[in-house]
Amino acid sequence: MKRLMLVACLFFCGCSVNQQFRQAVDQNWKTIRPEYVEYVVKDISLTDLEKEVRIITVRLFDELLKEAIND
Repeated sequence: MKRLMLVACLFFCGCSVNQQFRQAVDQNWKTIRPEYVEYVVKDISLTDLEKEVRIITVRLFDELLKEAIND
């Protein structure tokens, strides 16, 4: 997940990336996101803090994508 966020930051925060790429990332995220969140919530090996951090990361990535698409 950290790699995903790093790649996203590089592409969305400083580089000029076309809208088609942004939309493709958004579509893939919409496919992956629900299963990932479900996994996090149900994974008994994760502590509450680990779950919270992962859910916050999901929300931040949601906002990052939303902002990138609206630029």
